[in-house]
Amino acid sequence: MPRHFHGLLTRTPLRAPILTSDTRSLHGPTAGLGTNLIQAVLAILILVAPLLSGGIEPLPRLLLEWLGLILIGLALWQPPQRAGLSTVEGVLLGALFLLPVLYLVPWPDWLLVHLSGRERYRNAIALVAGQGLEAGRTLSIHPFATETAWLTTLIPIGIYLGTRTLAEGQARRLVYLLFAAALLQVLIGLFQFAGESTGVDYGIAGLAPLSHIASGTFRNRDHLAGMLEMVFPLALALFLFHLGRTPRHDRPSRSRRQRLIGMLRAGGRPSQALVLLAMLLLVGIVLTRSRSGIVLAMLGIVLTASLFARYVGSRETFGMVGRLLTLAVGFAAALGLAPVLDRFSTSALVADARWSIATTTFDGAGRLLPLGSGPGTYPDAYLINQPIELGQWFIPHAHNDYLEALYETGLWAPALLVLFLGLGARQWSRLMDGVEWSEFRCIQIGAGVGLTLLLGHSLTDYNLHTPANLGYFAFLAGLFFAPPGRLPVTHGKQRRERRTRTMQAMASAPTTPRALDAPVADRRPRNPFDA
Repeated sequence: MPRHFHGLLTRTPLRAPILTSDTRSLHGPTAGLGTNLIQAVLAILILVAPLLSGGIEPLPRLLLEWLGLILIGLALWQPPQRAGLSTVEGVLLGALFLLPVLYLVPWPDWLLVHLSGRERYRNAIALVAGQGLEAGRTLSIHPFATETAWLTTLIPIGIYLGTRTLAEGQARRLVYLLFAAALLQVLIGLFQFAGESTGVDYGIAGLAPLSHIASGTFRNRDHLAGMLEMVFPLALALFLFHLGRTPRHDRPSRSRRQRLIGMLRAGGRPSQALVLLAMLLLVGIVLTRSRSGIVLAMLGIVLTASLFARYVGSRETFGMVGRLLTLAVGFAAALGLAPVLDRFSTSALVADARWSIATTTFDGAGRLLPLGSGPGTYPDAYLINQPIELGQWFIPHAHNDYLEALYETGLWAPALLVLFLGLGARQWSRLMDGVEWSEFRCIQIGAGVGLTLLLGHSLTDYNLHTPANLGYFAFLAGLFFAPPGRLPVTHGKQRRERRTRTMQAMASAPTTPRALDAPVADRRPRNPFDA
């Protein structure tokens, strides 16, 4: 008797894993008590971080650091395989935490004397403090500021580790919570913009640090723009995922033209709410009047449309016409923001002092190579390089995160940046593979675009020195670098599942002695071509 007919002639049903709809093995770690606690702490961080002036003040920063420390403890409490960190990720996280320690421990005097660019700082400290700072010298010219920067690293490390331990469903819920936090910032920004235009003081705007500048609860409108830049591609990605989607069992075989028309007519689905959300976030970016924010919003539209042109609705079904249509709409929407950008970039760009700060920062960083002045010491160290025309101002940041990192940490900054970009390039190649994307993979691609936009904004501002945006950056990085989301079993097993149910029904049917004793030739399926 052929072996493949044995299951048809027995009362034993087929193996259950073929029929089960449980997809836990395909969706990463499942939810547990530890991950539920991590999800709760992350939810608090997502909602509270921007409401505390972005975490710039000492007490809000301390609260965020404690929450980050709690996340680190909860993540380490989980089994190591839940996070699944690669070696490169471990090196980056370890360098982020241990690099400030390198600048805090005492070093021999003969080494400090031979470090370039520090003679002026030593003379200035000796002139102001006398011999009080001779003992216990460190690589940092301001150890207290470096210690503050070291404690701030607890925020992104904790958020990243916590995000990597979550199940896909938990991470997806936090993404929608992030949408709610961003919408609250847009609402406050709308009242701030209205108060700036009409001169009326609105109560909700009065709760923010700046009541007449569309900056939300941040102290800088570019920081609100930076937050919305990270969230905006996530809304676009989920919109393009849900656009034109129908349940798998309701997808009859149609021509490409019919599928394209159905996509355009799709209504009553999450795509409508998501496109409205994306439009509101875009309005919020425009209201900030941030030139970099508007430019990067245009870039985000183009990047998202280009990445999803082939996979609208998460699958490759609309052919070349659908790709060209998606690209055309994306480019048209981006070009529609060009007049808005021109409105805000005429006179302000001429009076901007960022270029003067950038050139003097680069010169000072060159003198301090190879180790820099120490993490967090830029406001104190830059005073020696500050030009005369900016003498009346206090410059707390370089308005360029890369130049500031080069100034403070020397050659460590470009080395770690190259390592991070290499890890991101490898993850992009993994995410873009496949013929159909799950919802979580679309979230990952949107998170990757958001990371790219904030890295671009860091060329003209200091979003990564704001604890709230640094935490959001770490959250998106945890989503992006997670293993690529996979499709549920039912997406690719419908036909096999129906066939298996038939076989199971036949196997569970009562058998008769005649069926068991019949010759093999009688039990063989009839060939319709036999004579």
